[in-house]
Amino acid sequence: MKELLEMLPLFQSLTDPERSNYISRQFFFRKDYKKNSVLHFEGEHCTHLEIVLSGVITIDRISEDGTILTLFELKEQDILGGNLLYTAYPYYPMTASCKTDVTILAIEKENLFEILSTHPVILRSFLSFSNNQASSLSHTVRNYMGQPLREKLLRYFEIEMKKQKRNPFLLPMTKKALAEKMGVQRTSVSRELRKMSEAQILRTEKNWIEILD
Repeated sequence: MKELLEMLPLFQSLTDPERSNYISRQFFFRKDYKKNSVLHFEGEHCTHLEIVLSGVITIDRISEDGTILTLFELKEQDILGGNLLYTAYPYYPMTASCKTDVTILAIEKENLFEILSTHPVILRSFLSFSNNQASSLSHTVRNYMGQPLREKLLRYFEIEMKKQKRNPFLLPMTKKALAEKMGVQRTSVSRELRKMSEAQILRTEKNWIEILD
């Protein structure tokens, strides 16, 4: 555990005696989750700060008809709950699920507060991590909510094309996964792709997509 804390940017400034002290008082503990497990349901009380040690966590909005819209992904060294713990309403606004097997490091709210109140450097890092993450999530929500499906698809395709540096480019997921990412049914994605092909906006062949001028 001591070596683990040394590797995490948030707690790197702790001295060796401080790490030993917090570990002996059981401030930190590891938790393992299997792929497709739900870490936290929407509306669940947030009581711990959690740091991703390995794996990928998705932050999902689940609609009344069961459609899953993945808004954000958390990966190694990202934090969960930092922007909720000390608010007036510390409840998860969305569902957090495991896209892969996941291991996290957790610290209870009051224990974290003791560390933050005595370590200004850690406090500053914590506020920076939490605010940056909240800002990114807010930006993602604004981009997706209420935006037409065609605009969402084209925006995503343009990002992939630039990332892969080629056109045509390979769609890096199934159409079912793409539909989940867009927050719609698979049939809606297939229908919109067909319409864009007919309008000569793009060309598709199996998992390859070409954006036309």
